[in-house]
Amino acid sequence: MHFVTVAAPLRTALTRHSVRHHHSLLIAMNLTRCNVAPTLLCAIVSVALTIDTVTAQAPTALPAYSILRSDEVRSLRAQVIETVVLGGSKTRRPSVVSDVALVGGHIFVLDGMQRHLLVYDSTGRFLREAAKYGDHDGGIESPIRLATHGDTVLLLDVTHRNAVSAFDAQGRFLGARYPDLSEASASSMAIGTATVAFAHMDADDRPSRSVVSIRDRRGRELATGCPSAPTYAQSLKRGGLLARFTARLVDMRGNRVYCAQAVTPVVTILDLQGRTVGHITVAPPFFAPPADIAETRNQKALLDYQSRWTALHGFRGTPTGFASTWSRYDAGAGRFVYRFFACDGDVTPGNCRTSEIPGEPVRIIASDRLLSVTSATDGSPSLATIRVGP
Repeated sequence: MHFVTVAAPLRTALTRHSVRHHHSLLIAMNLTRCNVAPTLLCAIVSVALTIDTVTAQAPTALPAYSILRSDEVRSLRAQVIETVVLGGSKTRRPSVVSDVALVGGHIFVLDGMQRHLLVYDSTGRFLREAAKYGDHDGGIESPIRLATHGDTVLLLDVTHRNAVSAFDAQGRFLGARYPDLSEASASSMAIGTATVAFAHMDADDRPSRSVVSIRDRRGRELATGCPSAPTYAQSLKRGGLLARFTARLVDMRGNRVYCAQAVTPVVTILDLQGRTVGHITVAPPFFAPPADIAETRNQKALLDYQSRWTALHGFRGTPTGFASTWSRYDAGAGRFVYRFFACDGDVTPGNCRTSEIPGEPVRIIASDRLLSVTSATDGSPSLATIRVGP
């Protein structure tokens, strides 16, 4: 397997908010269901590791990727080190945990099904409802993602007139953010020191259309970058299902912006001017590439389709590389199976590791730690802190 040498500046840049992180957004379906139902893969992203530097001009095509062999990756164990039951047996429980943010000793839980933002203390005791459904200031309509900036929680909403709403560490509404951004149409956002990046999720038949928008603190667009994967245009032309998995994932670390797309394991790396400066192009050994089928809304057919390929569930840049979570539907078990995959430094045997993850991962918090949603014995949703190690 051939790996390209990484230039020093880029190596340093690859040396952190998931953005799930989360399932891929099947925009043909109801947004609220998609935001909460893992069966609809609401935010598929694929990552890889081989990194190559390129010129500042954005490419018109994504580079090829390589799949690591199993003997090039260490198999580790996922250990639950703490579990918090959300709400307990007598107080407010979320119906579905769509996303989680930790701020000021509090746990913010986005319930995408009920369209509520709930606040719990560190023991899981319910404190307050920070936001509920409505088109008013402080309300939410189609929430899709949480992010943090200092002691502030930011909520990304696909359809609300306030695309991004801010809440303090107690869950009090602080106002709208990025006022010049009238409509997000985004599946994820990443917050930098003076900029914010959004990854757009709308389908488009232009293969090289930029899908990442970099904006200032008012939401004014400064730059765009990351060409849309050509597979989208191909699927649209033939009425395929793959074109509906259009969630993109964006992450920021320092002066680098990471852009991942549902239908390719290639991650594009941008500078703050939207110029392509490199790629991550390696997939884990268990990666299965997506194929395309005729568009359908039949649930059984959707599950069968999602059992044929592997989707990146979450991504986070780390000081020395990246960490990610992946999902694939297991038809035999009747559930989604989640795996952890992370790499440090050069792509050489021993620098990458993997593990199966219990529950559904919702946030990567470090290169070896993540939060995952599990169920207590009485069925209450729980938040487990998991460490991946030998």
